[in-house]
This record gives sequence, C-alpha cells and structure tokens, in this order.
Amino acid sequence: QSQNRYVVRVDCNLAGEKLTIRAVKKGSKSLRFTISIDEEGVGGIRTKTKLAGFTLTLYYGSEKLDQVKVK
Repeated sequence: QSQNRYVVRVDCNLAGEKLTIRAVKKGSKSLRFTISIDEEGVGGIRTKTKLAGFTLTLYYGSEKLDQVKVK
C-alpha cells in the first residue's frame, strides 16, 4: 500500500499462465484482475483501487489457490 495504490504480487510455479484475482467486500462491487505469470513464476498488478477490507481470492481457472483479507 502506497499513496492509496496497491501492488499485488504472485510467486508460483505456473510459468507462462494467467491467474485471476477476485476481490469481494460486503456492500461493494466485486472486482476482478488478471495476472500474467512470466517465465520465472512471478506476476503482479498495480491498482489504484483502494483494497482495504476486501478479501482477495486467487484462482487458476476455476481452482481456488489462495485467499487473503486486506487490512
């Protein structure tokens, strides 16, 4: 978190794949981000959307990989 911008970074063993992040928060519109993973297994996005209070869920296709709540 920096100047109301958030950086979401993913390290994984799915080189060359695309992952989806869904952000949900009660009373707010849900958000969806797509992350491309490079050959080294690292990917990320920078967002201007304030993610405080959102629950971020990482998906590979329809398979849920991880989930975290942003404080």
